[in-house]
Amino acid sequence: MIQIDEKFRKVYYQVEKALKSDYSIIIILGLRKTGKTKILQQLAEHHSGFYVDFRDYSRNSNEYYDILDRNEKLLLFDEIGYLQDFDIYLGRLPEDLAKKHKKVVLTSSSYGTLKQLAHEKLGGGRAYKIELFPLDFEEYLYFSNKIQNYKDNYLPTLDDVWGFFRLDGIPIDMRFIVDEQYMLDTFSDTYTAHVNQDGSKRDIVLTEPQYRSIIDLLAYTLNEHISVERLQGKKQIGVRELGSNVRGLKISSSLIGFANRAANKMGVDEIAKIVAFLYRNGFLFADLVQQNRSRQNPDDIVQILLSVLTVEDLKAVLNKYTLSVISPLLYTRLMINLEIMANIVCGNNDLLGLMFELAMKSEIIYKDGYMMYHYTYKYSYALREVDINYRNLLIECSLRHKKGDERSVDKVFKNIELIRVLTDKPGVFEKRDNYYLIGFPQALLMLSNNSIFDLSATKCY
Repeated sequence: MIQIDEKFRKVYYQVEKALKSDYSIIIILGLRKTGKTKILQQLAEHHSGFYVDFRDYSRNSNEYYDILDRNEKLLLFDEIGYLQDFDIYLGRLPEDLAKKHKKVVLTSSSYGTLKQLAHEKLGGGRAYKIELFPLDFEEYLYFSNKIQNYKDNYLPTLDDVWGFFRLDGIPIDMRFIVDEQYMLDTFSDTYTAHVNQDGSKRDIVLTEPQYRSIIDLLAYTLNEHISVERLQGKKQIGVRELGSNVRGLKISSSLIGFANRAANKMGVDEIAKIVAFLYRNGFLFADLVQQNRSRQNPDDIVQILLSVLTVEDLKAVLNKYTLSVISPLLYTRLMINLEIMANIVCGNNDLLGLMFELAMKSEIIYKDGYMMYHYTYKYSYALREVDINYRNLLIECSLRHKKGDERSVDKVFKNIELIRVLTDKPGVFEKRDNYYLIGFPQALLMLSNNSIFDLSATKCY
């Protein structure tokens, strides 16, 4: 029976649209705990499909073909990486489905492995690929009942932004935490999929101690250049998160303190490999400078990191590329142990500014959806920088009211029609000669629900 109050992620509607197309295979990729299983179960209920979690099956070929022989026309395959030799089955799945006149939606928490197979064996238009990211801002407002429907007219507040970062007011089963167990479960999924592949194995597989150290490295990748010294644990943990007065806090007892001790024992090549894994498996994105397209290639990052042998090698990579967590929610769910200790997520407005800029860039990444590697573009000119350069949209992110001579969003391009936005303190919305001032909570929602693209583009002379 359909629940009247049942709610759906935006990706659910993308899958429904794909099911009406000629594609017989739809792949949903995404990090652990982002809601892939829930979407498959909803599809099974609303489309009379058959749902199977391969973690609960014996995973042999006879059982697999028995599933294909079922009467249901829609099959929902969860955790396909737990099926032995699953890459062989995926390679011939289009032909098997055509014979049976069926469609399948499949997922796996082995993000990198499935993404590579989707690109290779199911590439060339053989499958429809969708990526499920952590909640965007509009989805948070929807699931926390601040809005009743997507696209509702709503003026968000600073409290709404804080609530988003904390995941306040949403169902308990959506409040994932990035902790040691989360990474060990990721380790299990990735390792199992690696073992169950029959063909080439090109995913990056870490050891269990390296997975434990991931927590530390994630904590350092918040929308700014990562220093090698901090990755090596040579800088104090918690200063950026809680402010400089952290000596009274038992930071060493936190998960980050534990991971920092583990990171101290690793070689620089191991640290680089972990960063490569995080980027390869959807935890990180690269923030690139628009005018350096030929010099900064996001597809090269993994191989460059895997070739790191010395501290100088790693410094060169981290100086060239700005890497950041894919969503502000990963960061805040990682820092939840510090919030419990200090009753705060962020220690100062500088960190809030980084979080907001990251949230805006995350929304841009979500719009491009499935990609082998995720990245955003910014634009730098002299001492000026525009934080977001996306299609015909320029956004400079700020939490405060800027004076006219401080803004730079309209000084980068000349004689080109663009939507220029400078975010401002909450409650502000003004149309200037050639740019908009928009309160940062409202700007975040407008980017999340795409209404920001309805603003008028103008030229800057």
